Amino acid sequence: MVWPKRGSTGSLFDYDSGLLYGAMLGNGRLNAAFDASLELRRLFSPVDEAHDAIVKFGEYGEEGLRWLSNGNAGVRNFVLGSERIEMFVDELEPVLAIKVKANSEVAMLAAMRLMCTNAENGVRFSDGALAFFRRENCLVLGAPFKRWSCSPDPVRELEERRLGEEQEGMRDWGAAAILEPNPEIFICGGSGPREAFGLMQKAKYMGYEEMKRRNLERWKGKDGPLKTSFYVLNAMQADNGAVVAAPEFDPETRYCGGYGYCWPRDAAFISNAMGILGMRKKAEKLVEWLAGVTRKGKFGQRYYIDGSPAPSWGEQADQAGAFLWAVEQHYKRTGDAFLVRRIFSSISDSADYLIEFLGGNGLTFDIWEERKGLHAYSCASAYGGLMSAWRVGKDNGMAKDEWRKTAEKLNREFPNTFWREELGSFIRTAGEEEEGGNSLMDASLIGISVPFGVFEPGSSMMKSTVARLEEKLMRESGLGRYEDDAYPTKGGVWPLATAWLAWYYAEAGDGEKSRRYIELVEKCADRFGFLPEQVDESFGARWVKPLAWSHAMYVTALESYEKLAAKGK
Repeated sequence: MVWPKRGSTGSLFDYDSGLLYGAMLGNGRLNAAFDASLELRRLFSPVDEAHDAIVKFGEYGEEGLRWLSNGNAGVRNFVLGSERIEMFVDELEPVLAIKVKANSEVAMLAAMRLMCTNAENGVRFSDGALAFFRRENCLVLGAPFKRWSCSPDPVRELEERRLGEEQEGMRDWGAAAILEPNPEIFICGGSGPREAFGLMQKAKYMGYEEMKRRNLERWKGKDGPLKTSFYVLNAMQADNGAVVAAPEFDPETRYCGGYGYCWPRDAAFISNAMGILGMRKKAEKLVEWLAGVTRKGKFGQRYYIDGSPAPSWGEQADQAGAFLWAVEQHYKRTGDAFLVRRIFSSISDSADYLIEFLGGNGLTFDIWEERKGLHAYSCASAYGGLMSAWRVGKDNGMAKDEWRKTAEKLNREFPNTFWREELGSFIRTAGEEEEGGNSLMDASLIGISVPFGVFEPGSSMMKSTVARLEEKLMRESGLGRYEDDAYPTKGGVWPLATAWLAWYYAEAGDGEKSRRYIELVEKCADRFGFLPEQVDESFGARWVKPLAWSHAMYVTALESYEKLAAKGK
């Protein structure tokens, strides 16, 4: 049986195409994820709602139906193209445009499972298009149909070239269709059926080539190492400003807790990177979204895109500090006092919360969401956040002197709590009971200096700490997260940690080392420029990609290095 074929559950979607995505196209309103063979695997509309999707094309010859492959496809200006099939997501609207090059009739298999579940899914033909729906969710596929059929076994119908009745389908039924030669196909999302059908008609009227020309205009003169990062950060952001960590590859959480959420910590670094890339309005929307989800200054561990709390397993105080730091970065870049005034109650609440956190026992979950304790990174973020809140507040006549005084006290006490002379470095957690646990090196220790500034990058304590980090965590392809890290398996290298180290060295004035680590990060990118969360020793992706946080840290490191290089260092 040719691909795709039904698996043990009898579902079109029960097939093994590998866990990780091979490529992604998108604009935040509609994203498309492809497997390692570059076959469409999922659609996201909006960014945090994953829908299983199969759209496959074939042509008939003497030996029957032959499926067209995308395996040798390349990406140029975010158009995914092989010899026979080309596609892209429109820069503005939730439309995936596809063109198939064929001088004869084209067979099309289309199946979608909205919200990645069989429950209440249906498919019908209406107004010259296939509509896949589940309650208010709807994806519409427009194409030059000659014949079509909804069937529980569309593959067999296409192979036998004998389509059944033109009837509506249910559950995970797919559609078999025969299309006109050289067909243009448009898959449209939106807030509901009316918008989706409207976009489909608009796309058909414009045509594939005109839509492609309009999209390519956007990328004229924008070649360079930051181009893909711009695309990724844009694609991961919803209309309301929230940014998902990555395209969800595990919606049923079989292997991890999921990635289709917004983490305030990631978002803080992402908003800064957006500012660097000139995405001012998008950075502003993200900062405002963060301000809107705080509750008495606290952030939940992660959120759904609509701002409601997502499943969590503990408080993480560092996210409040990161938020305040991000506010200051945006303010320094834009001078937007109006934004500061609009969100100042959230700024004040978060700073007050950090004082409360430091005045208690200081226990919180660490940056990696794994261990509860008194963590150096969490306290450093509290220092940085309080100083950011004080400086922004002072500039606008609204600062509380308590914020500065508490931060200065923390700065004085920090070495007594976290410095270990016998190790020649800071430790990640004070008072850990497990044997040797507090001496394990952790990439988050860089945050003591960059970006939170408890100690300068050139200070002897930071130099010694970073040297020990490199000794313990540096591998052929970059920096590990921490010693004995086993998520999801042992030995992963984190490009965001390598970029963090490159950022540190740029701030410390060591351009040679900064450039070397930036080049390591760049080697971690796949052939399309996407950076994963983790790579192996051979620079191959070993976990989710693209990860927005990885791209954000790369953007930040590269900017810091380029500023240093401009000074001739």
